[in-house]
Amino acid sequence: MLFSKKNKLLLKLYYYQEMLQQPVVKGSTLEEILRLNYKQLHVIAKGWEERGYVVSRSERGGMMEYQLTTLGIMAVKRIAVRERRVKMVLLFILFMLAIYFFT
Repeated sequence: MLFSKKNKLLLKLYYYQEMLQQPVVKGSTLEEILRLNYKQLHVIAKGWEERGYVVSRSERGGMMEYQLTTLGIMAVKRIAVRERRVKMVLLFILFMLAIYFFT
């Protein structure tokens, strides 16, 4: 799915790493933003880690830190382009319906 939590995880990692210049993102931060519990976040991150998009590291105290790889950055850019296209098409359809109903 294009707008799924899996893709949102990659997008948020990209935002924190590239836009805010944080080399790693703490799991607790991602849990709050994505509204996931620890286990759900770990399962999603494990799937991306198997593909080579994310690297997870254990932090002191049992918490995890996550980091995008270069392969993950390329995947995020593809996902962002797809989401932007879908949003533009939906906006165009909404605009056309508004014109149809109000004229």
